[in-house]
Amino acid sequence: MKAVRSRVLVVAAAGSQGGARSRDPHDDSVEVFELSSLVFTQARVQSSDLDAAFSDIASRLDSGKPGDLRNLWLLLDFPADPGASWDPLLSYDSSRSSLLPREILVAWLALAYPEVRVLARRAACSEPPSDSAIDWDQHLIPLTLDPRELLDLRRGHAYTSPRSGAVAAGGDNGQDVEGKPCHAVPWTWHTPALFDPSGLRNWLKTELSRRVRGTDAPPPANRSELAAVIDEESGFAYFNALAAYRFGYRVASVMTALGLREVFKEENPQEWRLTLEDVYLHFCDREEVFPGKAVHLSDFSERDRLCPGLRQAESRILVTVGHARSNEARRRWKKSQRYLVAKGKMRLVFKPIAGVFRLWREARQWSRLANRPAVAKGFRWPPDDGRRREADPQASHSAPGRLLRIAEMLLARARRLIDSPASVEDAVQAAVLAMEAKEILGGMTPTTSLEALALQHEAEVIAESMFLGVEFNIDLKDRFAELQREVKNVSGWFNSRRQRRVEFNARLMIKERLARRFSDLNQIEEELTCLAAARRLRFGLFIREKPYRWIFWPALEYVAFALSSLGRFAFGVATWILLFAGIHRLLHITPEAAGNSFGHALASTAYFFMTLQPCAAVAHSSLVDAVLAIQGAVAFLNLGLLISHLYLVISRR
Repeated sequence: MKAVRSRVLVVAAAGSQGGARSRDPHDDSVEVFELSSLVFTQARVQSSDLDAAFSDIASRLDSGKPGDLRNLWLLLDFPADPGASWDPLLSYDSSRSSLLPREILVAWLALAYPEVRVLARRAACSEPPSDSAIDWDQHLIPLTLDPRELLDLRRGHAYTSPRSGAVAAGGDNGQDVEGKPCHAVPWTWHTPALFDPSGLRNWLKTELSRRVRGTDAPPPANRSELAAVIDEESGFAYFNALAAYRFGYRVASVMTALGLREVFKEENPQEWRLTLEDVYLHFCDREEVFPGKAVHLSDFSERDRLCPGLRQAESRILVTVGHARSNEARRRWKKSQRYLVAKGKMRLVFKPIAGVFRLWREARQWSRLANRPAVAKGFRWPPDDGRRREADPQASHSAPGRLLRIAEMLLARARRLIDSPASVEDAVQAAVLAMEAKEILGGMTPTTSLEALALQHEAEVIAESMFLGVEFNIDLKDRFAELQREVKNVSGWFNSRRQRRVEFNARLMIKERLARRFSDLNQIEEELTCLAAARRLRFGLFIREKPYRWIFWPALEYVAFALSSLGRFAFGVATWILLFAGIHRLLHITPEAAGNSFGHALASTAYFFMTLQPCAAVAHSSLVDAVLAIQGAVAFLNLGLLISHLYLVISRR
């Protein structure tokens, strides 16, 4: 994996000395951004000041390339307390005062910029609630920590607990330069923030769901379980992490040997539900972190010894090319297989894979009964059908304006990424941004929710099409099935008389957008599959507009079936020939003198289909002429379908 340079953006109040002292003219890895309003001068501030500060910071973050945000650390240079004051909807509470806690700004930024690692200073002597679900040390840093040291800390240095406010100068042996005990850098700092390994965004969305829906039930998108992805190739690391995240897991995506050691060290116990691991790991920093020629991370017993946390994983999915070219490599692979099989944890998936859904199928993370992906415990998406909300007078029917604004910011950035994606990572980032917008809205603003759903699927098929680690032919059947479930759920928020029509329209538009994406990426078979699915939906809308149009339903269904693929077209033509051959034989259309066997009838029918001319020996009558007229219409229709097929294929080659 190529080295990626991270940056720190320090947000400070105008004239503040706290952030400004960290500026180094010779070090562009740390930048200080001063706000025009004095937002940080008191514990509680005006709501208008928070809005202004959020807008200023968002303008600064959106001024560059969206992909650069994945390597950005955002430090808000003011003390913050952990706990309930982070509620991003506190400003919508009916009992709120004109002054609001500053922590709301941190929550807004964490939701609006999931790819950015958002940090704040920790208030002196502040303690998190006893029932807190968040390790606040991962988001609140010591008051005295210099921003330039944030990047150094990722390299294995350690610092004291934020409650003490003292920073360790170096070393990762649990002591600072004065020999005082210190705490290790939070393990989440070694993984991308995009997939919410710390759980902060999940906690915030839980609070949002509870407050907006007026119930204490957990939200449908609750990600309470952890998964890990281990791969030195960033493309595979992001792609596999996307699969785990979209199916309900918070994900630690590990791409360095240092990250592997820190995330899975014995002092960092985590309940890993599953891991997706590459077998042959060749991290660029392996010699520094795991010195010695005898260390082979492809030996899983050795990997587990060096990284004890891996032993706690309930299921281990190996995503590998499967090669073992030397005798020594084959020996280690057989040893690893015996080791993992003995523990009953191994699942094997070979690269390349045929998309996100096929990866989940081959990893045996699939519900056979429901024929859909098996998701993490506690995760439920799509949520309950929106139609049920109409009977609940306490239910919200539109997302609060603050959430809509955050969702629109996420979608705007996702559009910028997929309009000109430079890498698989860009497409994965866009997919997660759209997914976050969709889950924040929860269908309550249905039009924007449908746009988020469309952008998510567009970004995912772009990632699948751009990535050389994915097979050329991508499976779309499972994607269409999921799309239908989600659109049906969102359409439940519309008027009951319009729900079915909204569902058809939304599915049609999304599939046509996917077809355009596949066309741009030269994925011809996938484009034709999307167009065939969209065509069937168009016919369905045409029939539903007028009741008398149902008489055209059989013909339109056949056209949709025959145009879906050349194989189906050939099957349809063969079926028609056999059907009319039987009719010819039954009615003795081919006279006895010409041989009235089924073979002769079959040959006569096939000849008619190919030439649109009946055999000369046919005995004409009113009934025979009627049958031939119908047969001619069917043959002419199939000729048109054949020409359409050839045009669709040739025009795209």
